This record gives sequence, structure tokens and C-alpha cells, in this order.
Amino acid sequence: MRTIQPVAGEPSMGTGHWFPRTNTTSRLLVTGAVIPAVGAWSAAYTAQGPSGMKEIMVDIIIDVDPTAAGDTQVDVHFSDNNTTTPSYITAHPFMTSKYTAAAGTDLRRFNKELHIPLNSSGQFYIYCSAKTNLDTTSIYVTQKKYFC
Repeated sequence: MRTIQPVAGEPSMGTGHWFPRTNTTSRLLVTGAVIPAVGAWSAAYTAQGPSGMKEIMVDIIIDVDPTAAGDTQVDVHFSDNNTTTPSYITAHPFMTSKYTAAAGTDLRRFNKELHIPLNSSGQFYIYCSAKTNLDTTSIYVTQKKYFC
């Protein structure tokens, strides 16, 4: 277990707790959901673990399906509320996927590990700030650890 030391003036996220490696219980919180439209929030997603969790560590996978050849981009942000609008580089944890597609069939998969803050109900939201040349874009979020 490791305690995350907060930046001056920020609350502590507490001690991290890994889920058992041998546990066969699925930790998939978001299963292939379509990323919200630009400027829109998802519904709330609930993390797994005890009440009082403040943050989770997750693996994010985004499947990107371009409409045609050319520049392709999606920017996705994560928040403990759906009222503070993120921008490209803010305090909100975010993931961006950007490449030049050779054709509309040039599908790509991107992954990243992130820490996502939770609200008092143990929930988080997904926000999209950019989508360029995209047909369908799916997101998967797998929880690895919780902090409380």
C-alpha cells in the first residue's frame, strides 16, 4: 500500500489498495461505451470498492474508427462532477488519441493508465472535448486500484 502525498492545499487521496490479482471478478467499469459527443458528459459510472473511496487507478482503452483517410483525433476527460467543463489541458485527467488514418478502415486502439477522482457516491463522468474524422469511438475503463 502506498499513500499519495497531496500538493499543498489539495486533499489527500489516501492509501491505495490493489484488487487481488487472482480474483476472477470483472473490474470493467465501462464496457465499449460510445464516447459522448463533443461538449457532452456521459452518465455517471460507479467504481468498485468500499464507500469513502476518493480516487481510482484505471486502464483506459479507446478504439478509434475513422470516417476516412486523414487526421483523426479524440480527446477524453474524466471528472468527479459533470458541471466543471474541462478543456484540452486542465487539472482533469485526460487521454488523447491522434493519428493520420490511411483510410476509413485504419482502425486503431490506444491505451493509458490514469487516476480518476470520485465524487462522494464513488462515481465519475466522461467528457469529450474533441472529435475529428471519427465514425464510432468506443471506450473501456478497467479498475485496478482504489484509494480511500
